[in-house]
Amino acid sequence: MDTIFNGYMSPFEREFMLECAYCENEYDKAMTLYEMLCLQEVQMEKDIEFKVFSESGTYDDYTYLLQEADEEIKEKKDGVFKRIFDALRGICKAIVDGIKKVFTGVDPETEIELDGETYSSLQGIVEADSKINNAFGLLKQGKFSDALKVITGITLGGVGVVGAKKIKASKAKEMSDQASSIVSNIQNKLNEIESFISGIFGKNKEGKENTENEEKKGILKKITDALKSILNKGKEVVKSIGNAVESAKNKVVDKVKGNNAENQDATTDDSNNTDQNNQTVDTTTGNGNSQQPIQLKPEGETYATPQQVTQQSATVNTPNT
Repeated sequence: MDTIFNGYMSPFEREFMLECAYCENEYDKAMTLYEMLCLQEVQMEKDIEFKVFSESGTYDDYTYLLQEADEEIKEKKDGVFKRIFDALRGICKAIVDGIKKVFTGVDPETEIELDGETYSSLQGIVEADSKINNAFGLLKQGKFSDALKVITGITLGGVGVVGAKKIKASKAKEMSDQASSIVSNIQNKLNEIESFISGIFGKNKEGKENTENEEKKGILKKITDALKSILNKGKEVVKSIGNAVESAKNKVVDKVKGNNAENQDATTDDSNNTDQNNQTVDTTTGNGNSQQPIQLKPEGETYATPQQVTQQSATVNTPNT
């Protein structure tokens, strides 16, 4: 939970984590209610025993009162288990929707970098599909202990894995879509199991709590906790992939900005060079008089000396007498 309050969260990560946190909180509240109902059930049985004993009632009275209490508790438990399964389905939905949003508008050729734990966990979820199906099949057969062994035996990788893995967005999306399909399968299986689960909590015809059903209650809590653990791993995978994709997008944007800046600098340099080439030499003297550009004498041609020019001028300007 520390990441919710500390550090920066991207808009996607915040929205995704908020939806998951809501479902997880609903799950925890439902489980707390379930445990309270179990305690209440035990206390109600003790109250009934005392009532029948203190009023000198019969065994039939005791059985009747137990059946009434059982109907009341069963109705409440059905409501609690609906909340438990709703919360688990909510986490499934958040994961599936999150995977869709992560890759929206992402170039398939974009290279993203996943940490070793995320990549290993993603592979683990994909590989766990057959075991998850097997566990739900055992649940429907009423083999709770066997189902628990299968579910708790699922390893999703990620523990102690080091080293980042660079893959293209297309590959990451392919693996994520497979994981999304498995989570959707869990969501559908939960719908099938929910109705079956609610039928195992009644008492037998004599009004006594079925020892086998009582054992199944404890196992069921462990199974739902194990399912929640799997979904939590999926949640962390989606969050990590989302951050990796966001980082890859930012790198692309920074690269484009850098290229644009370089092109702008190059354009400016070319413009400055052009301006310098177009400039002419200032031929204005210090006193404001214009000077003619210096002309070089063509090869083989001679010019009159200053003295010759003066003499010719004096000859031309001498008046006739």
